[in-house]
Amino acid sequence: SDGKHFREIWRDRKNMLAHWSTPIHVDGCIYGFSGRHENEGELRCISVKDGSLLWQTTGYEGDLKNLNRDRTTGHIIDTTTGKEIPYPFYGRGSLIQVGKRFIVLGERGTISLVDVDQEQFREHGRFALDEIMYPAWAA
Repeated sequence: SDGKHFREIWRDRKNMLAHWSTPIHVDGCIYGFSGRHENEGELRCISVKDGSLLWQTTGYEGDLKNLNRDRTTGHIIDTTTGKEIPYPFYGRGSLIQVGKRFIVLGERGTISLVDVDQEQFREHGRFALDEIMYPAWAA
């Protein structure tokens, strides 16, 4: 290769629609947020080899019927426990890699710890601070 030409390996304009943050390459996979608008935002993992989508998540894997918004505070309540929870969906977020984990910052301020894992999305925990408000976008 002379450094002036390239060979296209694959092209898929819909598998990673990075809008606000730069995806991260780890061990043959690209992890990043896809979606132009908050309601389209998903954390995704795609294969560098062929561009295939390995997994995707909005950040909430539970039943939407178990969520309610407190009319007074605007906070989200898990109706199965009656407890306030961090905003369940990431929206357009950003990632910081720390070893074999990502620190995820969701658009409405949810912060979570997620495994760097091409097989599945695995979140270890999440929290939110009232001081971090929408839009929470990393520069």
